[in-house]
Amino acid sequence: MSSGFKRKRDDADEDDEPAYGLRQILPVANLPSNFEGEPEDGMQYLFTVRRETRQLPAVKRAPNPYETAPPEPALPSASTFIASTIAPSPPSQKSHIPSEQWRSTFTRRFVNFRKNTSQPTIHVYMPMPRARGQKLMPDKKERDRWWEFFAGSPASVWDPPRAAKQPKQREVRRLGNDDHAVPPFHRTNAYGSSTDEWVVGTVTEEQLAEMHDGTRVSDTDPRQGAFASGSLQASTGNMSGANDGVSELQSASSPSPPLVPREPTPTLLQYIDHRMSVHLLMYFTHWFNLHLEWLDSASTAPPAHIPTESHARWIFTLLGRVDAFCTADEISGLRGLARVCLGLVRARRERGDGDVKGKSTEAHRGMGEVACWMVVCIVVGMWGQQDLWSDAEEMLSKVGS
Repeated sequence: MSSGFKRKRDDADEDDEPAYGLRQILPVANLPSNFEGEPEDGMQYLFTVRRETRQLPAVKRAPNPYETAPPEPALPSASTFIASTIAPSPPSQKSHIPSEQWRSTFTRRFVNFRKNTSQPTIHVYMPMPRARGQKLMPDKKERDRWWEFFAGSPASVWDPPRAAKQPKQREVRRLGNDDHAVPPFHRTNAYGSSTDEWVVGTVTEEQLAEMHDGTRVSDTDPRQGAFASGSLQASTGNMSGANDGVSELQSASSPSPPLVPREPTPTLLQYIDHRMSVHLLMYFTHWFNLHLEWLDSASTAPPAHIPTESHARWIFTLLGRVDAFCTADEISGLRGLARVCLGLVRARRERGDGDVKGKSTEAHRGMGEVACWMVVCIVVGMWGQQDLWSDAEEMLSKVGS
């Protein structure tokens, strides 16, 4: 076919070309663009279809099933939050608990925190340096050592070295007047030399004295000398006594530095599962109850268990390790933790004290109301304990009344 009979592409009408680079095969009716009638045949129907197709966008965005609403305004600062929603409100307002907006926002963000901490990249970490055989943390049932661990005590406090097992002493019966001593018998070895062997339980007093005498060492014994005569033991004993005196002087002259609380890190949290998290949260409930008992009592002794902000951070991270489904006993333990935090809020409002006296540093600052409300909000929002808000409202309404 001659090229003169071919129609150039530029001469063709753009409306005749189908969209998206497709090639027309079926015939299409040539109707005006404002045609509004009913298609009478297939050619007119294809015309209307192509006209509607041109009006569609070239790129269409599929709906995102995980898309969330636009971000809400940021939460207020801690001081504004306490002044507006937590601090005792004026008589016109009756609410003594955080606002509904703050509770819903915090719960949603805590759910996202749980998702981030459960990522599969949890095994990518830098190992913590530790000595051979040293524990990374105390055992689950060592409650007192866990308190020292959270307080930042050295490993020698919460993981003391085990005492070396003493070898079993062979009991030797003293001979009486009626007992008969049996002399040692001689045995000749393969080289023709004679060796003495003692019969157990039939040793005379003279032989017993020779056995315990350090100077009785054979000529071929390599342990002779200072080890045999006991002079090294005496010298080391004197040296250790001198070292003890020097260490006592040093400890008396230089006070021990303050402890820095141990913070929850991803390396530590990967060894803490659901069961251990619930167990440690039970320990915090016990310690906080002891603190409330000390506040209610007239004791002048210093408190032994003071809730701190470091403890609040541990509780926050441990709650993130608890499973969404819990047994009845575990839910009861979580409710106890929320109630003891409400008790701390009530105690602070009754006394009007902010931080614990004598603990002015940031690390040892007392556990504030914001941290307590976070714990309550997590327990209520994650495990559906809505009745705790009513209990909190009733409990705090009696403060100052």
